[in-house]
Amino acid sequence: MRLSLLWILIAVGGTGCSSTSPAAPPSSASNDAAGSEAAGPAVPEDFDAGPTDFDCLKNPEWTTVGVARYKNGLGHAAETLAVAMSADGGTYPVGTIVQLVPNEVSVKRATGFNAESHDWEFFSLNVSDAGATINARGGGSIVSNGRGTCLGCHLKAASQWDLICGEGPADGGTAHGCDPLPASGSTLAARPDPRCP
Repeated sequence: MRLSLLWILIAVGGTGCSSTSPAAPPSSASNDAAGSEAAGPAVPEDFDAGPTDFDCLKNPEWTTVGVARYKNGLGHAAETLAVAMSADGGTYPVGTIVQLVPNEVSVKRATGFNAESHDWEFFSLNVSDAGATINARGGGSIVSNGRGTCLGCHLKAASQWDLICGEGPADGGTAHGCDPLPASGSTLAARPDPRCP
């Protein structure tokens, strides 16, 4: 009993008799580490596009490179255009939106979205003067047109072009390895967009 009481007194005394000055606040480095652990791992940037992200192809946020139009829904326009205009290709940043014709779109998603499509999501749209509605979307072989699946065509692009087919003066008239377009790029790019006033 005496031994137990001695241990209790030592334990109580040890916690209450350190110093009369307040404890020093933890350093900012330990606060940052604790905050990071509490918040969990960083979530990768993603862009889950919806119908309102697909607007009139004549709007000023679109930039034409070759015959396709490019914009970035997450504010990475400069990075997107640097890859689109590069003679060597590159990987597009998340949020990149690419359109050649009003009813078909490619959108770059977060790393890990779909390995087969290099994280591109393909969209088939209905477009009218009221805007766009989505018929089909996906990174695999879900989305198609009369020529086959979007993925089937884009997989033919040489690896340095990040699955984007090329056609037009910006890339020397090559198709980056993809099948030729069913009409000239300029004819396809000239299709009217009913979303435009």
